[in-house]
Amino acid sequence: MSLDSTDFRTNATGGKQGDETNAQFVSKENILSSSRTVLNWSYLFAHHTKVKVIDNRLQTRFRTFIHKSIIHKRADKGVRKDERPTISGLLFVQGDVTEIQNFLQENFGGLYLAKDCSTGKPAVISDSVMQPFMQMALIEPTRIRFLPHEYGYYSSGNVPVCITSGILEGFVGYRIRINRDRCFILSMGGLAVAVNGIHRDSFENLEEYARHRKEYLQPAGEYGAEMSDGRLDELASCIFKPENQLDVMAIAKILSIWVSKAESLVKAGKYIEAADMALDVMKVAGYNLRTACSESNSYNLNDIDDVCHTLGRLLMSIIKNEAVSSQKRQSVLSMFRSLHELFPFLQVGDVPGSVKG
Repeated sequence: MSLDSTDFRTNATGGKQGDETNAQFVSKENILSSSRTVLNWSYLFAHHTKVKVIDNRLQTRFRTFIHKSIIHKRADKGVRKDERPTISGLLFVQGDVTEIQNFLQENFGGLYLAKDCSTGKPAVISDSVMQPFMQMALIEPTRIRFLPHEYGYYSSGNVPVCITSGILEGFVGYRIRINRDRCFILSMGGLAVAVNGIHRDSFENLEEYARHRKEYLQPAGEYGAEMSDGRLDELASCIFKPENQLDVMAIAKILSIWVSKAESLVKAGKYIEAADMALDVMKVAGYNLRTACSESNSYNLNDIDDVCHTLGRLLMSIIKNEAVSSQKRQSVLSMFRSLHELFPFLQVGDVPGSVKG
């Protein structure tokens, strides 16, 4: 099943005086209700002359989506209407990533799914993200547009916020001003999408929310025996035991900030300091997330799992780094293994038995 410009359309006006975008999406009435699958989405870029052939072939096995725009250009005898993909060569596909990639290799050798720069793996967009995006395209189309830079480009100097009402409730992103309009920037597999008119929705600053919730749920001095080490105080001051999904998202964001700090230390060659910080993150996260992870049916822990994957890769990069003495690497590995055994629910990956090299 293909969802293209016959389902979602963007009207734009262009001419000698420039282009003016005015989104006008049209959809089949059953576009949302007809989706019974919970498979995620991926996307790929192909040469614009081959997109139609690739799309038709993919449709024999997968659900696809191409976002198209209608461009109105001034001509000598009036206005000419031209339909084209909003982003040339961009094609969304719903299905198992491995199955899609194998299908592409069998039918179009050398064509690969686009990768998420933050993970180095094929970008994945959950259906829970695509569906609200499609719904907004139906109801308030003028609020949506794709941005030229990757999502991470917009993080500098901006604090993460979570939408707490409206169609995009639960989405996490950044609130910035573009062309005098306050916009919400969200990520779709690394692609940055701007939603304007953010003032219409309620939102929470996740960093402030986390600190306030920490003070309310777990006042200072109540971290437990495991948290008695003074050097953990700063980290523990903003991590708490979650009681709802917004708590989980806020904690995931705070943890990711600390993991990013550790990554910066690695880049600066401060490996042991980075390892200590990463291990502290794992310790505080494990202590506070035990209950939430044991009730996984109640919470969506994907964001937490993503942070833990990154944390595990960071620690393994230090353990395998021969620029660090074998004694220090063994010490890091020993602590890593102990925490992994204590908090097995944290998705940090496999932990080796000993240091090699």
